[in-house]
Amino acid sequence: LQVNSENNNDTVIAYIDDFNYGVETGVTPPFDDGLLTNGDFENGAAPWTIGVGTDPAPVVTVGDNSYYSVDVATAGNAYDVNVSQKLEIIEDETYTLSFDAWSDTNRPILAGLGLSADPWTNIVETVNITTDRKTYSVIVTATGFGASDARAFFDLGAAVGSVNIDNVSLFVGGGGTTPPFTGPSNTPIDFEAGGNGADWSWEVFENGDNPPLEFINNPYKSGANTSERVVKFSALDAGQPWIGTVSGDIEKFTLDATNKVVRIMVYKTVISDVGIKFESNKASTGEIKVANTKINEWEELVFDFSGKLGEVESTDIDAIVVFPDFTDRAGDHIIYFDNITFGSN
Repeated sequence: LQVNSENNNDTVIAYIDDFNYGVETGVTPPFDDGLLTNGDFENGAAPWTIGVGTDPAPVVTVGDNSYYSVDVATAGNAYDVNVSQKLEIIEDETYTLSFDAWSDTNRPILAGLGLSADPWTNIVETVNITTDRKTYSVIVTATGFGASDARAFFDLGAAVGSVNIDNVSLFVGGGGTTPPFTGPSNTPIDFEAGGNGADWSWEVFENGDNPPLEFINNPYKSGANTSERVVKFSALDAGQPWIGTVSGDIEKFTLDATNKVVRIMVYKTVISDVGIKFESNKASTGEIKVANTKINEWEELVFDFSGKLGEVESTDIDAIVVFPDFTDRAGDHIIYFDNITFGSN
């Protein structure tokens, strides 16, 4: 830039670099917590509390950053260790809850929205955090818990390990990102040659002399299931109502929002319950049972494990159990099943 002096005819040479209009460089925009207050904990704990009481949430400051921090020494009920902030939630509105979280181990936490008093109606999702600080988002539609004193909250007591949370925000709308699928890697269980399931070890139990599973060509390759290979299960009259089969060859996983809905295809000649449950170190989630509504044709049954999220038994699952014919029998039943899948809905 060349400039002429007003006082004389001398020429002044000036150099200008990195010119910005309206933006101060090197300055991080302030954190926006949306509908929440003090979502970055830089003003201490308030209005975050332990549970829905008045005790302030534990907040630490490291360097120039403050954040919520707690260490869970003994696993118990997820809600035994909780941090909450009360605020108004509008009935049937959709919200995106986002936050940073990290731990000293890989472990699940629950994040969601709900009532701050009985009957404690809420919607939560399980988020698996790691030793790396990452940003997570969950999308919640507030059906059944709109209130002026509802809350955003985290339930942390179901697993051991530290939990650090920072930069919590809540906005109206579903613009957040859904966590990636974190279910068993060797799914779907399709029983095809070279696929998952057919080469697994399956133990049949409580079924008379326990005839083994048969992996056969699909005898009814039409309608809802045109896959090549399926499982044939012979449910014997001599068996217990809860006859079933179990495999420990499923890859270890934890039930969360990305894998909580399990589906299975069945072909049955009678109407009866089908059950599915999971085991973790031989502790059980308990079976969920769904009856088929059709006979002599393939039908997909849906099992929603949302109510099991955050439970100790839902962590580090290492076995799947299928009850193809959960009923009292007056004779032998032949059941076919296939295509066990996991998803968020």
